[in-house]
Amino acid sequence: MKSPSDNVTAFWESMLSQMNPGWNLKIDKTGNDGQRVKLSDCTAYLYIVDAATGWIGAASLRPLDLEVMKASYPAIMSTTSMSSAKLAGAAAGLVATASEAGAKYGDAIFVQAIKGTAFALADTKLFDLVKERNGGYDGHWIYLVYLLKSGERVGRPVFLPDEDNGRFLQTDDLINAARQTIDHDLSNVGGVVQTMIASGNGAVWHELFSPPA
Repeated sequence: MKSPSDNVTAFWESMLSQMNPGWNLKIDKTGNDGQRVKLSDCTAYLYIVDAATGWIGAASLRPLDLEVMKASYPAIMSTTSMSSAKLAGAAAGLVATASEAGAKYGDAIFVQAIKGTAFALADTKLFDLVKERNGGYDGHWIYLVYLLKSGERVGRPVFLPDEDNGRFLQTDDLINAARQTIDHDLSNVGGVVQTMIASGNGAVWHELFSPPA
């Protein structure tokens, strides 16, 4: 039998899903600091897009959660001896596992993929640049994962300011943003991502993201 608290949570999950067409939303009641989360504080939206399978995962986080991850990063790196490249690789690996399983919110691997991706994002220049320019982490964070034909996976961070009054991006807008990023990366000859894709003998594309022939 559901508790009153569970019924309230289910009500808000239903309302949130209606307010954000295309998304089936669930609520996690606690943040990284163990405190109860207010929905109004979750203003950093994180999307994982696997360009090889078309799998998409999303979560809204408090900027505070990202601050906690950023602050804990040096200690994690020193105790695990994990380099930035290995961290990014680990995050991409979690995304691959979640994608292959068709993971949904509530699945352990989905949560691991979200957390791993957030940690990887916290170690990017883009993450620091957004904080420097905007004073915080509010907005839409997209982690686009490319599967190279060589077998390697590459994580590509993207940031979009929140212009939709505190809602998730429409799925069509998210897909279009991913496509535009892919087009930019492939056409930016000599750029870091284009060079990695070329070195990996190209990338595997889902039909949603397949570049024009």
